[in-house]
Amino acid sequence: MLQIAQDQIKTTNIEPILKEYVAKLETEGNIEIEIQLDETIPTAAKLEIAENYKRSKHIIKYKPGKPGYQHLIMHELVHLDLVFQARAKNTNKLYTSTQETKRMFLKAYEKDIERLHKKGISEKNISGFMTDMFDGLNRQVFNTPIDLFIEDYLYNEFPKIKPYQLISLYLINQEGVNAVTTTKGLELIPGQILKTSKFYNIINSLHFKNLYSIDFIKDLKATPLELGQAQGLYDEYLEYRNNRGPGEEY
Repeated sequence: MLQIAQDQIKTTNIEPILKEYVAKLETEGNIEIEIQLDETIPTAAKLEIAENYKRSKHIIKYKPGKPGYQHLIMHELVHLDLVFQARAKNTNKLYTSTQETKRMFLKAYEKDIERLHKKGISEKNISGFMTDMFDGLNRQVFNTPIDLFIEDYLYNEFPKIKPYQLISLYLINQEGVNAVTTTKGLELIPGQILKTSKFYNIINSLHFKNLYSIDFIKDLKATPLELGQAQGLYDEYLEYRNNRGPGEEY
């Protein structure tokens, strides 16, 4: 499947699809959308909504080195599309973290921070490490619910991008498995953070299996309890899948 997808990418130009979708959203939102290459962003692609950044246009940033990155640009465009839908019904909300929520997070893991101190790790490195944990977990919490709907929408509404989607999601799931099973220094990550991150990866793997019949769940070494809890949330998504109202994805 991966080889076929790679072959199709070589002969399939989805730029017209991307441009048409951008034009549609610019018309609906009455704001310009700019797509920028940016090697400095923490993820492979990122949406910056104009109002949140006090700008006159929406910006989608992406890293071009990732195979199938065009899928990630389309993914961010659907994020924007769902914002427009929710705004039209006055149900749009902004989920964000603050210095206060970060302080609460660090306080909850004081014992783990002390454990890192005892290992001789510097204060600066501990601070950077815990900030990465905070930011990474927030990205999973904020994105997992809505990403299920986005990938389903892309799969059904833009069939020509499926080769890009397959390659891209395969790599994302592979990275998710590595992050919670083989990453160097895994023993340094607080147990609850590791468990929670793994939980969200299981949900994403359930969705990937649903779409493309490729199973990463076994590689995540999920316990029956973890798999049951993840399946419960995924089943809730399935109830909303075909009749989601604006803003209901969360």
